[in-house]
Amino acid sequence: MVENKTHQPISGTFANLADGAVVSVGGNQLQASYEGGDGNDLTLTVVP
Repeated sequence: MVENKTHQPISGTFANLADGAVVSVGGNQLQASYEGGDGNDLTLTVVP
């Protein structure tokens, strides 16, 4: 989980990543979601 403690958008590697998008990191497929945390956090779930 990427916890965003500010009101600013997430920056860096996961900036502008759409909800539901799938990215490849270290050979793993990960799906992004903004449903976790308090609404401005990003969770990444391994896609089986």
